[in-house]
Amino acid sequence: MSDVRDFEKEKANLKAIITEFSEGGQAKCTRHPNPFYGKLTPEQQGLGQYKHIDHHLQQFGV
Repeated sequence: MSDVRDFEKEKANLKAIITEFSEGGQAKCTRHPNPFYGKLTPEQQGLGQYKHIDHHLQQFGV
């Protein structure tokens, strides 16, 4: 079984998600506790998201 994806489509989708997250500001951050870290402030949520996506971009040399 293979998972074939359109790279350009996936890239555009990721850009849209990042833009939505960054433009949403604190009001758009979830108020639900993180399953691993528990309750986070909007600043902590943003930093965590940044570090997570940065990790994966570096992982794939992007």
